[in-house]
Amino acid sequence: MTIYLVDFENVRSEGLLGVENLEESDKVVIFYSNNANSITFEVHDLLMVSKAEVDIFKIQRGGRNSLDFQLSTYLGYLVMEKIYSDIVIISKDKGFLCATSFWEENPDLCSAKISMSRSIEASAHERWQAKDYDDGMTGRFSEKYTVKKKAEPQKKAEPETKPEKQTKAENQVKAEKQTKPKKQNQKKQNSISQKKVFVAEAKLNIDDDVKDIIAGKYNENYVPVLVDFIGKSTRKEELYTMLVQNYGQIEGLDLYKLIRSKYVTLKRK
Repeated sequence: MTIYLVDFENVRSEGLLGVENLEESDKVVIFYSNNANSITFEVHDLLMVSKAEVDIFKIQRGGRNSLDFQLSTYLGYLVMEKIYSDIVIISKDKGFLCATSFWEENPDLCSAKISMSRSIEASAHERWQAKDYDDGMTGRFSEKYTVKKKAEPQKKAEPETKPEKQTKAENQVKAEKQTKPKKQNQKKQNSISQKKVFVAEAKLNIDDDVKDIIAGKYNENYVPVLVDFIGKSTRKEELYTMLVQNYGQIEGLDLYKLIRSKYVTLKRK
């Protein structure tokens, strides 16, 4: 699964060449503004036939470099979501290397491979990272320091010995507290039980929907697992990952294709 973040102000229509060759598991996110808001007929046709999911963000506010800042913010969101293992920024603006280098230099925070290319088509054989440059863009962009170490736990002072009479009185008070009914805890337990019942009813509400969606290709044994995955996932991409991990690439992708168009409706239910 690869996601392409397109700086359309920088690469224009040429940057989208190759989108027709992407797979259904790939995604393209196009960032554009009023400074660059038109594509060629050729690229429009390529977008229409592409299997990949395409999202478009129009940058409404901000001055110079506002698109770069917002694309970089979206990059950070993708890294922490951990859905895509391969992230490619489509741009010729080396300024993005200041953002990508942070993740390159902190692999404990980022599990994704992040790179840049001048177009989707070129990314198949031509990518670059901050470490590839020796024209003033080389070296580490950030340094990580430990400013404050965790304080060592202090030894607890030994408890003072209390008079025997005082100890007996405290034990009696504790015993009385333990024997009293805890109404507050009972209310919490009742509330939790009601929530569980509500969740169960909500799942039952989409069982028939899922059954109808997969009818003719898969039997009813798939329904409970699919309902569970739909409930646990927060995005289509996450649902795709769960399906492929559970059913394998071929069957998982087929199930994802059946559910994808109905996903938003099912989540609302």
